[in-house]
Amino acid sequence: MTTAWIDIRGVQGDRIADVVAAAAENRIEAIVTDAAADQAIGARRNGLQWVTFGEASAPRRGAREENEVSVHSFNGHASELLASRLKLGDRDGILIDVDNKERLDEACAAVRAGFLTVIRFKDPTKIPLEIVLAAGSRRGAKIMTFVSDLDEAGVVMSVLESGPDGVIMTPRSVADVEALARLCTPERPRLELTEFVVTEISNAGTGDRVCVDTCSNFHEDEGILAGSFGGAFLLCCSETHPLPYMPTRPFRVNAGAVSSYVLSSPERTNYLSELRQGHVVTGVRVNGDTRPLVVGRAKIETRPLLLVKTRSQDGATASLMLQNDWHVRVLGPGGVVHNITELNSGTTVLGYTAARSRHVGMAVDEYCLEQ
Repeated sequence: MTTAWIDIRGVQGDRIADVVAAAAENRIEAIVTDAAADQAIGARRNGLQWVTFGEASAPRRGAREENEVSVHSFNGHASELLASRLKLGDRDGILIDVDNKERLDEACAAVRAGFLTVIRFKDPTKIPLEIVLAAGSRRGAKIMTFVSDLDEAGVVMSVLESGPDGVIMTPRSVADVEALARLCTPERPRLELTEFVVTEISNAGTGDRVCVDTCSNFHEDEGILAGSFGGAFLLCCSETHPLPYMPTRPFRVNAGAVSSYVLSSPERTNYLSELRQGHVVTGVRVNGDTRPLVVGRAKIETRPLLLVKTRSQDGATASLMLQNDWHVRVLGPGGVVHNITELNSGTTVLGYTAARSRHVGMAVDEYCLEQ
């Protein structure tokens, strides 16, 4: 989870109150404000921290409230940081504009010293941020970074996999606040997988199947959920496990016929034939943990197909058309890998049962018979 601060200093006056209300409703941590913005909102809302920026040498006026944070511009040298630390309280931080190697060194020294460090990077490269994050690893410092928009926020949050502690953004609208909150708290629900027993395996002739090549390597006990019908899916294994004659391709799942559904998010499906470069599918481990995976390529080729039919203990059925070859696999309980050409009636595999029918990929409450 990443923290977000909303900077209202650049928000139009008539929008500030709505933006602040949206920040509170979406559990944004803090509002960056100044005297002009304070006039536009009147009383500060409870439940938010209020951050002001100023020079470190400026005198502090009056006592601060518990929800006030002061960030001071730092224009000294790295050697002066420790002395500055002695003057600052627990609710003080420093702002460093990184536009050269010397300022980058100051930022690294600040995070090593355990400061609340707010950084504004001049250049679009994320290499300086990587260096700062590495310098602050396990040091306890809180690192906040300015971003220009939602796209940059998404990129920054993934630098060195987890990004800084938080981002600071000036929103254009309430919708931007809501979208930033969603970025900060991505939903990765755990799915309750079901054991299905194979009831029938048969040759299904020739058809077009889809290999889903993602931009990430799968875990050995991870795959994607695909099914012939929108109500139940089988857990198709990635090509992470060695076989003779060909190298592993741990980014790939040979997922089934073009007409098959794939779980693109916990709430939505797509046909495998719809997947395009840049789309997202849900990676699922055998314990039900999920994560979003970006599609790098969807590869459609004509191959012989095998029909696999299964049934769960409560009577739910799941089936899938898969390429008829032993390097295509599905996962069973405990991460057991099953080559589909070696499946037998009675083999137990893992799948997922959806609660409702679907229309254009979305769950709906309606009568729907798929057969």
